[in-house]
Amino acid sequence: MKPLIPSDLPAPESDEARFHAYRAPQRRWVRANFIASIDGSATVGGTAGGLGTPVDQQILAILRAHADAVLVGARTVRAEDYGPLRHTAERQALRKELGFTGPARLAVVTSNPDFTGEERWIAEAPAPPLVITTAAAVRRIPGAEVIGCGEGASRWARPDHIIDALRERGLEAILCEGGPHLMGELTNADLLDELCLTISPVLVGPGTQRIVDGPSWQAHRRGRLTQLLEADGLLFTRYVIEH
Repeated sequence: MKPLIPSDLPAPESDEARFHAYRAPQRRWVRANFIASIDGSATVGGTAGGLGTPVDQQILAILRAHADAVLVGARTVRAEDYGPLRHTAERQALRKELGFTGPARLAVVTSNPDFTGEERWIAEAPAPPLVITTAAAVRRIPGAEVIGCGEGASRWARPDHIIDALRERGLEAILCEGGPHLMGELTNADLLDELCLTISPVLVGPGTQRIVDGPSWQAHRRGRLTQLLEADGLLFTRYVIEH
């Protein structure tokens, strides 16, 4: 990878160097990681996978290795065919140096927790994943911890309640992987600290989705570019979001 910003950043060629290049400023940190085409599409053929490269997948794995919890919507879990979250032995050792214990836990947000427990991301998980829903929708799912956020019969769990529920369980470093509705809600609620956006050199064309969706915001959010790397024609950006 070629570092562009900051200009004095050594080229992070090894997995360990790339791991350290993505260290967060503090442990209590909410990140999002997305990929988008140069014409703004978050997917190609219905998934994000077609936009990336092996280097992009490595950065995704490194960001997961910096997380206590990987937060994702149920629709994205299904569309991208999520498997269990696992770290290589090297990344697990690097996690331990930073004070992380055990693997990152997958936290899936849904209004309808109709999972059976046989899904790969549950059945093969090294640590029980979390299923986050509303208080009214809580049900037992074998192999998962189901969390009811908020009170009453609300259809959606509020983003602040979701983050609070994770932090109550000691999960401070949170990585959001989408989808666009969840990303929009977190950002609109001023809960996002950083966006890691990979820009893929692909023109997808009209009719596809952006990385954010949902109701219009009352105010825009501004990001400050802190890191820019290039590899295989992809740009790997990091923006700290101003609060």
